[in-house]
Amino acid sequence: AAATGVGVCLIPRSVLNIYPQREALAVATVPARVAHLQTLLVTPRTLHTPALTRLVEALRADAGASTAA
Repeated sequence: AAATGVGVCLIPRSVLNIYPQREALAVATVPARVAHLQTLLVTPRTLHTPALTRLVEALRADAGASTAA
C-alpha cells in the first residue's frame, strides 16, 4: 500500500535502515512519549497464518526482552 502512496506504518529504525527502497519513503520520528505506548496488531480473523503467528511470537519476545532490561 505504501508504494502506491496509501498507508502508514510504524517500524523499528533498524528495519528501516536496511529497507532497500528507504529513499522512496517519507519518514517521521515518533516522539519518545509515544514510542513506548502499547501497540496493537489488528488483522481479520481469517488472516491467521503461520507467518503471522511467528510475527506475533517474535514481537512478544522482543517486548518481553525490552521490559526485562
